[in-house]
Amino acid sequence: MKINITKKQFESLVMALEIADTVTGLLSDAFVDEEEKYYKKRAKEMDELRKVFYSRASEFGLENLVMEHKENWYVREDSPKEEEYHEIMEDFEEWAVQDVLSNKLGKRDFYRAHTKEEIEKIAQEGGGYLGVGIYPYEERYWKEFEKHGYDRLEIIEDKKDRL
Repeated sequence: MKINITKKQFESLVMALEIADTVTGLLSDAFVDEEEKYYKKRAKEMDELRKVFYSRASEFGLENLVMEHKENWYVREDSPKEEEYHEIMEDFEEWAVQDVLSNKLGKRDFYRAHTKEEIEKIAQEGGGYLGVGIYPYEERYWKEFEKHGYDRLEIIEDKKDRL
């Protein structure tokens, strides 16, 4: 099969592959047992795809974008795309941390603030969906992170729980 793409589309696909490769690589390092096998397999597949794809960079006049090193292909560290990739990953990681914290802490606070009966009523009114009820609790954390970052995020232990 032949797919015709432009030079700009090739660059975009390189960026997408770098991001996907990073995510699958991190997950393959982070998880163990059955999940590890899945992510290790996905990471290996991603590496193979990068090898096939990046080896065609010269066809687009982009041989300075990627390089081969020890049978693996990478975006060159001196490439502007490498910097762009790092900026995207930093933005994503920052957003992901805030999103997960806001979701988990908001949900925790929602459950603390309502009785089981209230939660059942909210769920019933929402057709089984609690998101509308939880959102104000999540939003509180989003606003906190937007205004103060993590400066006011602390773990406060009860005196009885301190070591």
